[in-house]
Amino acid sequence: MPIPQPIAEFLLKRMLVITGIVEDLPQQENRIEVDKDGKIRLFHKFHSYDVFRSRYYMTKLKRVFRSAGAVLCFGAMGDKDDIHTSHQVGTTRFGKDPNTSVLDEHCRLHDHENVFVVDGGFMPNALGVSPALTIAANALRVADTILQKAII
Repeated sequence: MPIPQPIAEFLLKRMLVITGIVEDLPQQENRIEVDKDGKIRLFHKFHSYDVFRSRYYMTKLKRVFRSAGAVLCFGAMGDKDDIHTSHQVGTTRFGKDPNTSVLDEHCRLHDHENVFVVDGGFMPNALGVSPALTIAANALRVADTILQKAII
């Protein structure tokens, strides 16, 4: 049932929304696959330690806000979310060994000289913050590599 407009407006003027983010740790089971029909499927599950850290963090934040005078504190967690897609990283592991990684240190596919991946896939995790600047910086680094090696 929606909140009546006058009450929503009253609350909105007095509410402060704060989001706390706890990065879910990389897990080998979390992945993206393409099935035989070409449909893309995302597999994601939170580790129990991720859920523990999120609950712990939420409890601590509520305690701090209440001691600062907050009248009402509530929180929500995404621990039941099996299609978590915020700031996806780590989908194309990079490294020197083609048996354990998809990309080399220049974010180039091991088996294709002219294919580079410059999204967040190379990052092992996002450290609980938006990875946008790191992705942009890496894209510039990879672009320099492409220019230096004259790969077009």
